[in-house]
Amino acid sequence: MECVVDGKISDVIKKQGRPLDESLIQSCTHQILLGLDHIHCNNLVHCDIKCRNLLVCKDGVKIGDLVCEKMVGNNGATTSQLSDTSVFMAPEVII
Repeated sequence: MECVVDGKISDVIKKQGRPLDESLIQSCTHQILLGLDHIHCNNLVHCDIKCRNLLVCKDGVKIGDLVCEKMVGNNGATTSQLSDTSVFMAPEVII
């Protein structure tokens, strides 16, 4: 498991005290989309993308916290793989 020195994107924004620069947002967005493409190509859906689940590493941004992930079958149906944190989730996320 990789050590995430800079923390989450939300931590970086708080530390900086202002919104991220547009060029950094573009770079992060590109990396996030590449990560989502990889997840989707493996028949998974993340279901919980937010700043607290986007980790800033020395190589760029990585997607974390796959607790809410769902596997997508050939017919488009999803199967849920929830953990103990499901008691804190909105009902529409759990379904």
